[in-house]
Amino acid sequence: MACLVLSLTRSLQQPALSREAAIAAGVTLAAAAGAGAAAHTHTLVLADAFFPAPGADANAWLTRAGLPAAPIDALILGPTSGTTLAAEAARFTPFGRLSAIRGLLTAASPAALSARLNPPPGVASESYEGTSEEEREEGWGLLLDGRAWALQLFPFPFSAQLKHLPDLVQVGPL
Repeated sequence: MACLVLSLTRSLQQPALSREAAIAAGVTLAAAAGAGAAAHTHTLVLADAFFPAPGADANAWLTRAGLPAAPIDALILGPTSGTTLAAEAARFTPFGRLSAIRGLLTAASPAALSARLNPPPGVASESYEGTSEEEREEGWGLLLDGRAWALQLFPFPFSAQLKHLPDLVQVGPL
């Protein structure tokens, strides 16, 4: 399993993939990140890997929630390869990062996409710009706040992917 995950992460670190191959790698990585984990833990793992807190230590999202390490890191990547999903994701090309984020929209469950997290320091000031005080108190979420972050970095490609979102997940009122 570690070889598969590392192959997928390394493919997203290279600029030579087709769009379909890169998104498929992102979907598989996002699914592997949540294997055996509850929806909230899956959300934390994806946030640490794809939306790291600026200037924070590794696993800042998991640490803030009181969890020691991502299951994929503790059981698969750490013991066999001495790395983490977040460390590998930090080396993705911009296209690889976009593909991974597109992949998590497909692979993550509705519960994981809509889970609200208590963000680590440094995240709230960047992702809450233009939101109400009530929305800030609810926490940070992959679907809403992660989308805002991705739109800042990749305005056209990511917004084009969002048109498919209603087909991927149906989330009730947050």
